[in-house]
Amino acid sequence: MAQITDGRTTVVFSTVESENPNRSSEVTSNPVETGEDVADHVKSNPTRFPITGLIVGPDAAQKLSQIDSFRRSGAILTYIGRNLIQNVVIKSFNSTHDSDVANGFRFSIELEQVRIAVKKTVNIILPGSVPPTQVKPVENKGRQQPKKKPADPQTIDRLIATARGKVNNTIA
Repeated sequence: MAQITDGRTTVVFSTVESENPNRSSEVTSNPVETGEDVADHVKSNPTRFPITGLIVGPDAAQKLSQIDSFRRSGAILTYIGRNLIQNVVIKSFNSTHDSDVANGFRFSIELEQVRIAVKKTVNIILPGSVPPTQVKPVENKGRQQPKKKPADPQTIDRLIATARGKVNNTIA
C-alpha cells in the first residue's frame, strides 16, 4: 500500500494506478566557429513524481483534508510505494469526485524533490570590539633624501650587452 508521511502523520492511498518519476537535467551549450556546439555545464533538475490513484472508504474526506494540509504547509514528505522518494513537497494536488468512485475520489498528485539548506551559525567580531593595535606615533624627521641601491651585476651586464648590440648594428 502506497503512502505519504511527514514522520508524524501518514496518509495511505487505497490504490495507486501509476507512478511516473521524471528525472531531467539542463545542459548549456555554446556555439563555436566550426563544428558542433560545445556543452560546458550540466545542472540536475529536481525529480518530479506524478502519481494517480484512488482513495476510498469512510476516512476519504479526512485523507483529502490531510493531503491538502501537507500541500498548504509545504511539509517535507516521504513517499513509499513502488518507488521510494524522500524530501518531497506536494507541488500540485487534484481530486475528482464523480459517480465512478463511490465513497471516495480519484486523485492526481505531483511531488517534487527538494534540497534542504542547513543553517550554520558564525561568530563575527565587530570592528568596535577589536582591541586597538599598538602603532608608533608619526614623527617629523625633516626632509629625507632617498637612498640609492647599488645596481645588480647581472642588470649591468645586460645593459652593456644591449648597448653593444645597438652600436654594432649601427656600424654595420
